[in-house]
Amino acid sequence: MATGDLYALLGVPASASPEDIKTAYRGAARRFHPDVNANFGATEEFKLVSEAHAVLSDAAQRAQYDAGARQKSAAPVFNLRAQLSRDRVPVLAEPQVVYALVELRPAVAPADIPTPPVNLTLVLDR
Repeated sequence: MATGDLYALLGVPASASPEDIKTAYRGAARRFHPDVNANFGATEEFKLVSEAHAVLSDAAQRAQYDAGARQKSAAPVFNLRAQLSRDRVPVLAEPQVVYALVELRPAVAPADIPTPPVNLTLVLDR
């Protein structure tokens, strides 16, 4: 069963019409179908997209998914606080440094953290 945001898998908003979901699924299925895309992971992505379409194209399953998604998104898992060394960085031709202090703490007691454990990925881009 696909986990995560099924709407994001198909690339549509939660307010998408059944026709929008169908169109998005067809486009994604063409991109990831194993007969067309031999890239690593394309088959798995095709399976996820197909499962997302199966849930979102059925009105009863979609309503059940939406109700569950609202309950899950109600409480954050982490609290994040960031403090930067500067509020603004001027545009200059020379290299500049900005320091960031980031505090990431569980928003729930450790016993209440969902299993499997939450994976955290930090991406820094310049």
